[in-house]
Amino acid sequence: MAEIKRVLLGRKSLILAGILILLHAVFFYYQCNEMKTDTLTDEDLEVYVDTYQDYLKGVTVSADEMAENPLFASGNSFVCKNILKTKQDYESLFGITPVYGENRGIMTMIPYQLTGYLLLLIGIYYVLSFMAERQKGLYLLVRCTYNGRIPLSLSRVCTLILGLTACGSLFYLTILPIVLIRFPGSALGRPIQSIPEFSGFPQHVSIAGYLFLFVLRRILGCLVTCMLLYFCMSLLRSSLCVLLFLALFLGEYLLYALLLPTDQLCVLKYVNLYTQIFAPQEYARYLNVNFFGRPVLSVTLSDYVTLLTFAILALLCFLQYARQYPKAEGRSFRWADRIRAWQSLHKPQLTPFLWECKKILISQKALFIFLAFFYLAWSSSREISYRDYRSKYVLKWYQTYEGALTEAKLTEMEKQQKKLEEKQELFEKSLERQQEILIKYTEKGYDTSTVSYNVMRLKQSIREVKQNLRGLQTVRDHAISDYEFTQKTGIDVELMDPTFYELLLHKDFQTVRKNYLYVLLSVILMFSGVMSCETSSNMSPSLHVLYRGGREMIVRKVMIVMVFSVTDALFIHLIQYWQILSIVPPNGQNVIAQSIPCIRYLPIVMHVRTYLVLLYALRALIAFAFGLAVMLISRKSKSRTSTIALSTFLLGIPMVLLSYFFLYAKG
Repeated sequence: MAEIKRVLLGRKSLILAGILILLHAVFFYYQCNEMKTDTLTDEDLEVYVDTYQDYLKGVTVSADEMAENPLFASGNSFVCKNILKTKQDYESLFGITPVYGENRGIMTMIPYQLTGYLLLLIGIYYVLSFMAERQKGLYLLVRCTYNGRIPLSLSRVCTLILGLTACGSLFYLTILPIVLIRFPGSALGRPIQSIPEFSGFPQHVSIAGYLFLFVLRRILGCLVTCMLLYFCMSLLRSSLCVLLFLALFLGEYLLYALLLPTDQLCVLKYVNLYTQIFAPQEYARYLNVNFFGRPVLSVTLSDYVTLLTFAILALLCFLQYARQYPKAEGRSFRWADRIRAWQSLHKPQLTPFLWECKKILISQKALFIFLAFFYLAWSSSREISYRDYRSKYVLKWYQTYEGALTEAKLTEMEKQQKKLEEKQELFEKSLERQQEILIKYTEKGYDTSTVSYNVMRLKQSIREVKQNLRGLQTVRDHAISDYEFTQKTGIDVELMDPTFYELLLHKDFQTVRKNYLYVLLSVILMFSGVMSCETSSNMSPSLHVLYRGGREMIVRKVMIVMVFSVTDALFIHLIQYWQILSIVPPNGQNVIAQSIPCIRYLPIVMHVRTYLVLLYALRALIAFAFGLAVMLISRKSKSRTSTIALSTFLLGIPMVLLSYFFLYAKG
């Protein structure tokens, strides 16, 4: 019980858990983005709900046809067993009726990877807290007592289980209200098959029930991973066990990334810790894996194997730590110490600037933090993608009339609109006549196939003309607005498709705010020890009396802060640019920036390319300002922890203000 109070209810543990839960909720709020989706919506979702029973019948009919095929007729083969099992599982879904509703929030929550990272982070923190007696030199004393072995080992296993279960539950209890508020209509009582991605999930369970099992599954995966680290630390020194742990987890990732669902060893792709923690959407698909010749649902097999692995690791950790007595270090460790001592004597001398780089980037883990936050920003952007909401009819008219605006071009657009309206009226009159003929033919018993075909063709033509009219009206309204702006200001703007720039500069505020938060947190963590490290080690007075320890040292630190804060900001903010670029190609980068409606009232006339360069330069400058502020706070702080706390408090509000006032240079 004392170990539970020390690790779980200690001040540092509670502060860390609270900060992570808050950051998790904030980042998830920004992740809930109406401009991005990976699931069906609106009419497509209605079609899915209406045709779901037909889909199930189609699967069972295909299974019957395959079962009768001589290629799959062998009753002892895995393929034949899989066909029969698939038919039975899909027949069990016939009683389920999907319900139309909002699914975007739920499908944002399920693949949300930050939860896995934060759960692993806090689990690793708990495991490292178990090693406190080694850090304080009390290892021999603790192991020589009975309570330092069996009761302590059992309490630590229980502490890890309780801590990760509590934190994982709080992570999801804080983001579930965000889903329900941001996406009204996300009813959790609907069948899980109401979500198209779960169309073949072979269980009668509601969305709420599936989410409950999903949370338990992710917590269990993190528990097994942390238990594996805890067991490794009982066998090797901290540095070696970390390498072993990273190698094992890298192997899990390679199995997930390299194995295909059709591979003979695909069972290792799904019975996999990486899949369970970071790719749970893989279990949404209906997939049976070959388990000793028997088809078993991938998610079911993964759950059983993970539970068994957890039980074995918990038992091994308990027995290993319960029976572990103090012993001398092995000969290999003594040789490793001698090699390190020889290396320290013969390594080359670094210049002051390179030494400062090594201290900040390597010793203070700034380089690792930079890479970690870039990966977090990149992975969160890949979880859901942008939608290309452009209509092909709007694009058609933009391509027809793009370029400089003149009164003649506006007149031509007006004439084209009148032609389409006349054509629509003509088609509607023809449709009325054909429908009258159809009624007469039907009453007299004549063949109506030709007339019915004409009616169908006329309806399609009318629909096509209406869509062309709507597209032309959209482009014409834009052209009129541009022309009026030119007449009012004298700035010659051009008509162009603004979709790329509207998405980048106006509509997707969520991603930009999230990126600002990533930049702020990464800068705080990277440079929190840039000045306070000398203060905490009592080296500040000695350094400042040296020739190179005064102004030169400050200049070196400022240069490092500038380079890495600017690089960090550009790398993170440009992720959004490249992601939109892959969906909507940019156009007209050499035209006047005022041609884009959302930045029409810029006080300075410039090209679009120049505006984008200045925009990202401004974001980089803001990141550099953040770095200088953290450096100043670090100079006044006594430790790195206090610098992180003060920087988070003092720079959080300015970051929000900057994200609103400098976002896209609006206004």
